[in-house]
Amino acid sequence: MAARELRVAIPPGATGFDAEARGANGFLQRLCYARLLSYPPKPRSDGDPLGDVPNLEGVLAEGWEASEDGTVYTVRLRRGVRSAFGNEFTADDVAWGWERAFGLRDVGKWVAIIGSVTDPANVVVRDSHTVEFRLRAPNPTLLQQLTRMTPVIHDSVAAREHATDADPWATDWLTRTPAGFGGYHLESLTPWDEAVFAANPGAPVAPAIDRIRVRFVAGARERRRLLEAGEVDILPDIGPGEVASLRSAEGVRVAHAPSGAHVLLAMNCRQEPFTSRAVRQAICYAVPYERILSEVYLDTAEPWRSPLPMGTPMASDEGWPYHHDPERARSLLREAGLPDGFETDLFVDVGAADHVASAHLIVAALAEVGIRVELELLDSTTHWAGARYFRPYPMLIYSDHHQVPDPYYGLVHDYSPSRLGLINVGNYANDRVVELTAEVERTPDPSERERLVREAQRLITEDAPNAYLSQPGFLAAMTEDLEGFYWPPDRGLVAERLSFRGP
Repeated sequence: MAARELRVAIPPGATGFDAEARGANGFLQRLCYARLLSYPPKPRSDGDPLGDVPNLEGVLAEGWEASEDGTVYTVRLRRGVRSAFGNEFTADDVAWGWERAFGLRDVGKWVAIIGSVTDPANVVVRDSHTVEFRLRAPNPTLLQQLTRMTPVIHDSVAAREHATDADPWATDWLTRTPAGFGGYHLESLTPWDEAVFAANPGAPVAPAIDRIRVRFVAGARERRRLLEAGEVDILPDIGPGEVASLRSAEGVRVAHAPSGAHVLLAMNCRQEPFTSRAVRQAICYAVPYERILSEVYLDTAEPWRSPLPMGTPMASDEGWPYHHDPERARSLLREAGLPDGFETDLFVDVGAADHVASAHLIVAALAEVGIRVELELLDSTTHWAGARYFRPYPMLIYSDHHQVPDPYYGLVHDYSPSRLGLINVGNYANDRVVELTAEVERTPDPSERERLVREAQRLITEDAPNAYLSQPGFLAAMTEDLEGFYWPPDRGLVAERLSFRGP
């Protein structure tokens, strides 16, 4: 009897495999690449396991230790791991991946710097299976960064064979050809149709399922039909509106868990009238949070009551003041010298249905306190590029998902006024928060680190640069005979852990 393959349905889109290049597809890439560390599954009494934050287990690494002063981490690598090209995994592959990330100056370099590795020369090959990371500060976040897919660990022997003078990092080849040490390797790819992957016998974790067939299916209704008909085994990402019908489908189960995903209403702290803290606080009191959770997310999202996503170690909702209180919002507007309110624009990604639905509720609620809002719907590319790089919008709805649930990562990622603040989409700046963030980086003591993080959260809460709308849950649907499923913090499918019950 032929081995059963895993059949997956996802929306069509980008099909690139290079995480350091535009057009990468994170779902496909995770099938083919392994990372040094991961969060092991932690059982839950009320659902599928979640990644056990902040505990770690080795994947390509088999052990690690820090120097006494916390500025050098030595990682021992697993032996006997091979790529689908037959090359053995070594420390040279790790070093080349980090060198490449700095050379390309994209997300991998950002990840490295958040881990306090500021130069590729600080990733040192000690021997064939030992690598040393030298940090600028005793930053315990480094180990969390090693759970990321970036900097990517490629089969550097295979990749270098396809490098050229014009393309020294083999970006063109790696975009089309995955060259990792993960559980699977690519057999065939037809964009907007399907991709087929076969198990990599040299992977650090031997997959239980030999083949994966990924079907690109444009419509959510058709994806549901395929699952209900038994023609696919898993939909790894579904929307809130799909939950009810899938829960009632025979032979199908829905996995739902709290997540680090988060949606915010950002106010541009450099544009009037949002330069006023009282105005920003007024909007935080005007937002109809409960209606957004119940009417938009159909109770599949959690409230978000901290500048750090709930579930992040050291995130605290202690003393959180904001809730829907129109009278308090009006009082703050009077305090800001705007008793009659004001006019502004709210920019939203038209491709994000939950953002658009939330925006309509927000516009109506702000009108009740005298803030007259024009809703501006942008195409996804324009909205994303403007938010990330240019930040011209007076107000916008934005979402993200922290792949590393760590407070230092969150403070830099969301509130740094420098280029490291990737999701500081409202141009927030507070010098004391910057100082505290730097102190967190160089403070390994957990209790002192928590004190610093708590102070930073308190200041950000008072400044109110954002209204925190929701934390949408993880949602997936699959056949009842699929087991081994769990939710890592980056919400990626850990395919090598999946198996089927029965014959």
